[in-house]
Amino acid sequence: MTHSLKSLSIAALFVLAACTQPSLRLAPVSEIEGDENAVIDRRELVVLVGTTDAAVWLDTQTYTRGYRLKTQEPLGGLGTIMMVFELPEGLEGGLAINEVEALEPGATAGVNHRYTYQTEPLTAQEINNEAVFRRTYASRLIGWPAAGCPAQLPLGIIDASVDLDALVLQQAHITQKQFSSRPSQETDWHGTAVAELLVGGGRLNNAKLFSAAVVSHDVNGQASAGVSDILRALDWLVSEGVMVVNISLAGPYNKILDQGIQYASDQGVIMVAAAGNGGPESSQKFPAAFPEVIAVTAVDARGAIYRKAVQGDHIDISAPGVDVFVAGTGTGRYITGTSFAAPFVTAQLAATVNPNDIPSINNAKAMLSASSRDLGPQGHDETFGAGLFKHSACKIS
Repeated sequence: MTHSLKSLSIAALFVLAACTQPSLRLAPVSEIEGDENAVIDRRELVVLVGTTDAAVWLDTQTYTRGYRLKTQEPLGGLGTIMMVFELPEGLEGGLAINEVEALEPGATAGVNHRYTYQTEPLTAQEINNEAVFRRTYASRLIGWPAAGCPAQLPLGIIDASVDLDALVLQQAHITQKQFSSRPSQETDWHGTAVAELLVGGGRLNNAKLFSAAVVSHDVNGQASAGVSDILRALDWLVSEGVMVVNISLAGPYNKILDQGIQYASDQGVIMVAAAGNGGPESSQKFPAAFPEVIAVTAVDARGAIYRKAVQGDHIDISAPGVDVFVAGTGTGRYITGTSFAAPFVTAQLAATVNPNDIPSINNAKAMLSASSRDLGPQGHDETFGAGLFKHSACKIS
């Protein structure tokens, strides 16, 4: 099936959203309760509605109950309207969700959950005497050609700000836009590393990368992104015609994120996400656990699973993610986490998918599975998914 996003008018998208509201896949109550503290702001409620009339009605009704509308904006690419409210003093998020959804049955309400990097803390490492083989094991492991592959599609990342002056990124065409409602003043190594793994030397050549910067740092230095900012970013990427999106962030189930992911998938966007670093006993993390997303776990140079990787039947594929070398903005560093496994899979899709025939998400998963090397128990398993993906031949633009 061929998708052409820009041929759809914004008005048509709003009609589509109003008529075909996605069915939500709620997480178990125990998981939801366990994630109640993983929020950007306890007094914020994020709401999606399908029409302007619904937004006006909801604003009027909530105002009389003590809510205050902080922002309202149409997300034309996703075909919805997003409203962010400040809750009345003393009202908890769960009660507010029930109240707002009762006032406007077509609304989807959720707290502003926090989504974070899936990486281990950085430590200083001496790299001058490291063997070239170790530095390049990731590409060797998956069979990626040293000269790289021409990009077939524009691709996007939802991450931290990318350092556009990084030498390793100078051959890429990068468009960056800030979406964090609490923007950081400086670029962040995480976003730059993800961008390098996608469009740095020897990966995707002549690539057009759209960087949606959503991450900010709180007063304690913790880096995270709110669900409202992630939706703004996703909306922008869809509107720009991006067909493959990398999300190296993870966090709790959220109804707003659930609906936004489904809207983007309905437009033909292929999304790839980090499985998460909570460990094998952790609950599943999102957006990777949504069926419309390709969940990527991390392995090391021997094909062994990353010890902190989340496991479960939603895991789709494995990629290098332990001690992966990036040049960054200096002499280089080794990085670890499912955050850095996801870009290898995103790059594979951007290099091999026919831009005139974008596959469905299930077909994209099947393509990756067909070229993978089985790891662990035979067949698909909860640790490695289909196994280690292997690069197939580059398409010639």
